[in-house]
Amino acid sequence: MAWISGFRKHLNVKSMLKLAKSRFDKIKSPVQPRKFTLTNYLMSALALFKLKYESLLKFDQDTRQNDTIRANMEQLFGVLKVPCDTAMRKVLDLLDPAQLRPVFKALLAFVQRAKILEAYRYINGAYLISIDGTEMFHSESVQCDNCCQSKHGNGKVSFAHKLLAAVIVHPAQKQVIPLAPEPIQQQDGTNKNDCELNAIKRLIADLRREHPHMKIIVLLDGLYAAGPVIELLRDYNMEYIIVAKRKKLTKLFEKLDASSQVKLHVIIDKQNIRHEFRYLEDVSLNDSWNYLKVNLIEYREVDETGKVRYYNCWITALSVTPDTLERLMRAGRARWKVENETFNTLKNQGYHLEHNYGHGHKHLTTVLAMVMFLAFLIDQIELRCCKVFQAALAQAKKPSYLRIRIRSLFTENIIPNWQSLYDRIALGNNATPVCIPDTS
Repeated sequence: MAWISGFRKHLNVKSMLKLAKSRFDKIKSPVQPRKFTLTNYLMSALALFKLKYESLLKFDQDTRQNDTIRANMEQLFGVLKVPCDTAMRKVLDLLDPAQLRPVFKALLAFVQRAKILEAYRYINGAYLISIDGTEMFHSESVQCDNCCQSKHGNGKVSFAHKLLAAVIVHPAQKQVIPLAPEPIQQQDGTNKNDCELNAIKRLIADLRREHPHMKIIVLLDGLYAAGPVIELLRDYNMEYIIVAKRKKLTKLFEKLDASSQVKLHVIIDKQNIRHEFRYLEDVSLNDSWNYLKVNLIEYREVDETGKVRYYNCWITALSVTPDTLERLMRAGRARWKVENETFNTLKNQGYHLEHNYGHGHKHLTTVLAMVMFLAFLIDQIELRCCKVFQAALAQAKKPSYLRIRIRSLFTENIIPNWQSLYDRIALGNNATPVCIPDTS
């Protein structure tokens, strides 16, 4: 076999890059273009992260010194000439990050039309969207107008860029589908709580505006177990499953421990693991928000020896019955995918989220992070549904080995198309049409 079938006609990396490029074309450039269009800058940045370059300088050096890379940039990414790193930083620093949101929306609609998202529907046909914040830059000296500032006890001030990520998850699906992240900026406050609680208001409003008919269940950590957040979600017609902590919701847990209305339910699975539930329905969140009624679920996972392997609690407005408890629990536990499958991947699997590709004076760090999320979205869709990409990954054994192989072929061979690139990795020299070595 010299060619792997499964490079779907419409749902492949070529189509996704073409779609992203068409949306980039609609963004108004913040500066008067000279040599390059804004699309050229953005597609170059997308290539930077799709190819997992560790620095913008290295990307600039390779594209300037290697004719093969320049040819492949044009053939695979539609970039006629890559701007230098200084020009990239200068132009992208002025771009409003919000202008990149439509690209995420277009790619999500793309996979919706291909029915890829059907497998992510969960309770009542809704999508689970896990939301959490992370830091992507930290310094005690470098700063810009939009840096969050933290004042320390020793009198020093540190500067950081943070964002809220929102990803579609499913307990049974390994891949996540990232949506447009929301920047956390200086005007939102000077500490984490103020920043994230203000940023989530914008994120939820944007989600509902961009996806007015989507059925959504939001998954959140204990920071958001508060009246204002729950009321916000209700206003935008979104359900929720939020981690509940005893120290924060003391009155609620007092009721759980003392009320005669508490219900118990136990499931013993095929591995003889005991799943223990206690739950209390239709109780006030706290004294300040007594009109907000929630259901509280306490869960323990106990092994055969009696050891508690996992413990957590959640609040939700979804119906809690013996028939729904396990699905609610698995949805609540899927919240961690925004950390392990998203932040961990972006920080440790070649995307270098915490690396300073360039700080700028306004928006550069945030713009580059959003383009990185776009590259991550494209990769996740490929992992989910592209058999050719899956075959290449299987042959490479590990994502890190696949990254090395792609960069090596991209550097040393004229590549006619993406399928040839993936086929060459999956099938070796037996792949046809083969990537052509550059012998110049």
